[in-house]
Order: sequence, then structure tokens, then C-alpha cells
Amino acid sequence: IVVGLSRRNEGGGATAIRWAEAEGIQSIGVVPGKYITSATELSGDGSTALIRTTDNSGGSNEAFRWTLSGGFQPFTGCSCEQVSNASGVSRDGRVVTGQASGLAYRWTEETGVVGLGALPGGSLSSALAISRDGKTIVGNSSSTTPLGVQAFRWTAEAGMEALDPLLYSAYSVSDDGKSVAG
Repeated sequence: IVVGLSRRNEGGGATAIRWAEAEGIQSIGVVPGKYITSATELSGDGSTALIRTTDNSGGSNEAFRWTLSGGFQPFTGCSCEQVSNASGVSRDGRVVTGQASGLAYRWTEETGVVGLGALPGGSLSSALAISRDGKTIVGNSSSTTPLGVQAFRWTAEAGMEALDPLLYSAYSVSDDGKSVAG
């Protein structure tokens, strides 16, 4: 299964698409009131896609979760104005990570959006990937290192941990959460 976006003919913009070998290309659709809707990530089982939208002015991004059974779903439980980015999804689609109001978050249906904070001395963070089981999240955070930004690894047990001070960002994490690439 593949997800992405396709240009629309009626009025421009773009619509999210899903392709599966058996069904071919299918339009996921457009989030009402949004000009561009693109599918950016897919869960390992193919049931959940992460959606990024842009309004007609091209300025405001907002993230959604899309499932075969439920369609477009906003991220709940966020005390922020909106979830602006969803960048990683667990294999079963039950855990999502990204950025909301300048901070990395972890989302589940049970907890809603939960902020992960920032590294000591930092005020901003962004989660960029999640392990297959949804237990390990990696990304970057502002920090007091000479680069001013540092890669992190987050788990529920340990919280946000700084990685090597020369590693600017972590972009990928292994299925078991023990190896990180940046």
C-alpha cells in the first residue's frame, strides 16, 4: 500500500490518495475547508494514514489521522491551538507522534495528545519517527549544545534523553527502538 497526493482538476489544490495492488488508486479525499490534503505516512498494517493539510492561503498546516473505517479524524486532547504535524505512526496505527505548538507529542486514543517537552535548556522539540510498537520516539530539541539543537530518544520509562551532542537530529528508529539514525 502506498499513500501520497494527487492534483485535483476542479479549482486546483490536491487530494490525498491511497494505492493498493488489488484496488489500484483511490482518493482518500480532502479535509473540508482545506486546499491541499496529502497523506504523508502509513502504518505498517496499512490501516492508518497520517494527513497533512494546508488552508487556501497556504499558511496554516494541520494534521489529521485517517482510517479506512473512520475517515479523517482530528487529534484529540491537545491543549494547543492545533496539531500542526504528524510525522510517525506505529505499525498498528494506534500511536502517532509529531509536533504541536512547538513541542513533540505522543498521541493515542486513550490519552489524546501528550506533550513530550524539550531537552534541558531547550524550549522547542519535534518528534520525527516512532518505533514499530510505538514505545520509542526520536527527533530533535533545542538545547544548550554548541549546535543549539540536539537529537533525542524518548520512552515512557526514561522520558526524553539527549543523544550525542554532535547529532543534530534523529530521523529514524529501528522496530525495537534500540537503534537510531540521524
